[in-house]
Amino acid sequence: GAGGIINCLNTKTGNIIWTNNSYTEVPQFFTSSSPLAYNNTCVFQLGGQKKGAVVAFDANSGKEIWKLDSIPCTYSSPVLMKTFDGLLLIQSDTHLSGVSTKGKLLWKIPTPEQRMYSNAPTPTFEGNTLIVTGQGSGTKAYSLNKKDAKWDYKEIWSNAEMGTSFAT
Repeated sequence: GAGGIINCLNTKTGNIIWTNNSYTEVPQFFTSSSPLAYNNTCVFQLGGQKKGAVVAFDANSGKEIWKLDSIPCTYSSPVLMKTFDGLLLIQSDTHLSGVSTKGKLLWKIPTPEQRMYSNAPTPTFEGNTLIVTGQGSGTKAYSLNKKDAKWDYKEIWSNAEMGTSFAT
């Protein structure tokens, strides 16, 4: 919820299956991102700017599967990029990060916030093209490539006049 408390509900009855209230530090305007659910896993961007984390939970039990600390929390939702066999895209206040489905940080693209306190819009992709936007920073597209175990990105285009404030 808005205060960082997670409740997993039975979709047929509405009864609570499990709850987690370990991450009650929240961003300035509370939590508003949506969880990412895939393969019996729920991924959340939790905490605040100082103690932000990306955390994966087992959808049935609520048991923490993995946690990636030091990701300044924002209002953006995690995205599963299927182009690279299950790469998670996480937009924080400072970077767009690529995270493996095992919780390993793979790469970071600097996306400093401008004019506002945070980067709120959720990133999107088409094939290996990443698109990020924010208020004051415009919209940018990056080409993401992987050769062997090395990740590489390159800016394809930038439109400084077109940005968004909120989108998730």
